[in-house]
Amino acid sequence: MLRPEIVGKAVVISTNPTNVLGGQALGRLFCEVVVKVVIKRNTVLPRPYGDIETLADAMSMPVQWPYKRVRN
Repeated sequence: MLRPEIVGKAVVISTNPTNVLGGQALGRLFCEVVVKVVIKRNTVLPRPYGDIETLADAMSMPVQWPYKRVRN
């Protein structure tokens, strides 16, 4: 089984499924994070919004990220 690659480091801000970011509620599968370190700049965000499409665009910005891809 292949492990997901680490693409950056972030801080979890919210796990509330009703919080809205980029016009879309987090839901039960996503959390809100703020990107602190970008490792793979060209990684496409799972839920891009506005001009924030890649991890490089998301530096210091809140984004929706899937729970299953969050690691400690």
